[in-house]
Amino acid sequence: MSPISDNRSIQTILLVCEEACGVNSIEKKCRERDVVLARQLAFKLLRDHLMMSFKSISQVFGQAVKDHSTIIHGINRINDLLDSGDILACEKLNIILNDRRLLPYIRTYDQAVTVLIPEHIDKDEFFAYVQERYPDSEML
Repeated sequence: MSPISDNRSIQTILLVCEEACGVNSIEKKCRERDVVLARQLAFKLLRDHLMMSFKSISQVFGQAVKDHSTIIHGINRINDLLDSGDILACEKLNIILNDRRLLPYIRTYDQAVTVLIPEHIDKDEFFAYVQERYPDSEML
């Protein structure tokens, strides 16, 4: 996965994570719970929404993380917390995802897509293909 991000998008995500978790700097080497939670949420956002590699994310954090394996562990840990319904992690993630500053950087998966089908393509065949390929999609 190659990063499709710029420094501004990365810094915006880090800032929003810091503010949501009430910490000063998630880039400092620290093992306090709030800092670790903010850092792990940032790992997840950088990976999921900016599609950054583990190595690229570890470079963003410099001395705060040992290497890319720390990123993998952090993302697995935050996913486990979110899957188990950890109130603090879910609350902080919702605050972060609802921050208006992140709108340009956060990909949403449930957006409607309008497809203009050229006249030379059989529409029934096209819809059958899409339904076969993407069975969970809804077509109007």
